[in-house]
Formats: sequence, structure tokens, C-alpha cells
Amino acid sequence: MSAAAAASLSSSISNPDPCCWYVPSAVDGPDKLFGELMTQSKTDEFKKLVWTFDACRRQCNAINFKFPLEANHSVFAKVLYIGAQQPQRFIPSALDCKLIGKIPKGFTREVKFRGEKHPNKEHVLIDIGSDSVMIVQAHEEAAVLGRVIMEKDGIGTWYFEGAFLFNYSLEQTEIDYRMEHCKGTFSHMHDFAKKPDDVVKACTALQLH
Repeated sequence: MSAAAAASLSSSISNPDPCCWYVPSAVDGPDKLFGELMTQSKTDEFKKLVWTFDACRRQCNAINFKFPLEANHSVFAKVLYIGAQQPQRFIPSALDCKLIGKIPKGFTREVKFRGEKHPNKEHVLIDIGSDSVMIVQAHEEAAVLGRVIMEKDGIGTWYFEGAFLFNYSLEQTEIDYRMEHCKGTFSHMHDFAKKPDDVVKACTALQLH
């Protein structure tokens, strides 16, 4: 890593965005880092998958996020499930999504992104009990966990929090792009969550309960 890049990364850590920030890995992540997640998903409880995800986080470059919710947290959780099936509703660069088939705890999807020749194949794992969605790319170079949580800060503030993990080096331009992309996705989701009637219609159309 160059001195300029190191200084830039150091600055992004010491002065993080309060809602979205980047943490580089101190070690190189091994190949197929997220394969264990998919193996575990066939038998283990979702909370064990989260433990494995957190273990992966220590070996990956991570973009962490934690957005306070103004919208009702239960409604936002439904929006999270809608986005799992229809990411093009909320992700700025997503053009289309095709559901391929069911897997334990979720389904497989192909998402077409603007500027990419081929769709990304992704495994989507859902746990309604903890209002969580985990996505693992089929080529096992990236994964994301997003969940709705309440922080016990005296008033019980609700947040949408999680992390994007990358098993490869990110240039500063990609870090900046992905952080802005994360903020834009949350903004679209949050705006939709403020329209509970529309959320109910979307859930009904997708047969989400």
C-alpha cells in the first residue's frame, strides 16, 4: 500500500462518517473465505452464521454502516425483505433481479447491475426472527449482512446496521463509490418505509408475511 493510500485510509478511520465508514483488514483474507457460511446455512441456526460473518469481518476489508431509523422499525424490516427479492427498487445501480431457486434459509438470485456485462449470482439468507438478511456472492469474494436492531441507549433507538465484507483489496475510488452507494440504498429504503400502505401492497404482491 502506498503512503498516500495509507494516509487516506487512516483519515477515513480517524474521522469516520457517523453512519458509514471503512475499516481495512490487517491481514490478507484466505480464498473462499465465505464458503463456510454457505455450508453452515444448510444446518446451523442463523445466529451461528452471524458469528461466522463476524469472524470473517476480522479478515476482510469492511464497509460498516449504522443508520438511525425515523420510519417504524417493523415496517423497515419488511422493506428489507422486499429489497432481498427486488433489489432494483432501492439499489441505485441495480437494473433487474431474477430469482433462481430456493436454498436453506433463503434463495438464490441473479442481479444485473449497470455497467456490468453479466449478472451477479448471490445467495440470500433471511432470518425474520432477528430482522436480518445476509447475502453471499456466489464467487465468494464479498458478503453483506443487514439487520434492524434496537440499541439500549436509554431511549431505545432503532437502527439499520451491518457491514459489507470484501475478500480483496479496494482502491480509494471504489471505497468512496460503495459508501455513497450504501447511503443511497438506505435513503431509498427509508423513504419507502415511510409509506406503510405501499409496503403492505408490495409485501402482498410478493407473498411476504
